[in-house]
Amino acid sequence: MFDYDALLQANVMQVFNERNHSLREDAMARLWTDAPSMIEAEEVLIGRHAISRHVAALHERLPAGTRFTPLAPAIGHHDTAILRWAAAIPGQNPHVFGTDLALIRDGRIDQLYVFLDRR
Repeated sequence: MFDYDALLQANVMQVFNERNHSLREDAMARLWTDAPSMIEAEEVLIGRHAISRHVAALHERLPAGTRFTPLAPAIGHHDTAILRWAAAIPGQNPHVFGTDLALIRDGRIDQLYVFLDRR
């Protein structure tokens, strides 16, 4: 059985929390397909480099020290998985909650739909 949780947890920790461009790109090469897409309510990003640049811009917009933290293990079946997460400065209340819905191909993320809940 495929470990959906391991893949989506690694994506949060090694991609979305990674501020070093080279390390983030290396992680994306392992965790994402060669031509992935990330779909948000107002933007669609195509390709690992575009997604990585978007993550870097996200780090610039969020308060310094913000970390993404999974709220529970990811669940999935049939090459589709979801992970609920929060973004916060450690020790403070989260300022953003979200859910990632990943479509997985050959054990890697092919499409990632990001749903934000700003509460």
